[in-house]
Amino acid sequence: MEYVTTCCLACHLGEVAVVLRGGLVVLPLVLFTATGAVADDDCEDFSKSGLFSEAIITDEGPRDTPPASLDPAFDIRIVYPTAYLTRPESALDQLRRSAESFVITLDGTPSPIEERVTKRPNLFGGDNPSAFRLSVHDRYNLDKVIAVMTRRILGLPWSFDMPPLSTSPYSTQGLLEITNEKDARWRDKLLLVSISEGVFKDYIECDASNLRPHPQCMHYFDYRNIDVTMSYSIRLIPEWYTIRDLANRLLSCIYRDEIPTRTDGKQTWD
Repeated sequence: MEYVTTCCLACHLGEVAVVLRGGLVVLPLVLFTATGAVADDDCEDFSKSGLFSEAIITDEGPRDTPPASLDPAFDIRIVYPTAYLTRPESALDQLRRSAESFVITLDGTPSPIEERVTKRPNLFGGDNPSAFRLSVHDRYNLDKVIAVMTRRILGLPWSFDMPPLSTSPYSTQGLLEITNEKDARWRDKLLLVSISEGVFKDYIECDASNLRPHPQCMHYFDYRNIDVTMSYSIRLIPEWYTIRDLANRLLSCIYRDEIPTRTDGKQTWD
């Protein structure tokens, strides 16, 4: 079934109108974060963005038996303004999909689709990059991502086992640099993490080579039961926390339901 979502007068009444084949369903615009409901005005900027669409982000790797992490697998329902989509036409794709991607400017507004073509180098690179990409999916939690990614950079065999990591304070507040010796193929990689109460919260991997015209960073973190990947210019590293905050705001406003995935009636696990 395909969902096409629109925003009409109902939006101004705190509701989102979702057009399904065969009829119109009006959903309450109830917004949630990890700690509960979000005030409507916290999402006002996003709710002004016009048309809305809905997707269910499917868990990419459910297993029938719990691995060490014991993470139950969930499909995640999101309802979002289509103006932020990387590909607005993807709003017409199937309801269930493995990922959805968005483009957000540094002031939190959607990037006009025409500017993504005419101003692309300046949006994501150049001297004054002004936007970042954000993708939501459901595969591996952050600890697994860090283990797999750092083992590759350090020249170690693939595994979910976290390698011993050495860190030192980075020049940007809130970040630590991973200082382990890297495999020669990846010596230009910059590896950064944020840690809170002994737990990894962010992993940022940048191409610091001067050979590329617009070096980019990949930024990974978890939001509730969904995995998030962002990409942006290495020039925006000093703004990493602002970017993270914008991403959290969007996610808190579009994240709706957690749907446990099951096999033969049994809970499956990440």
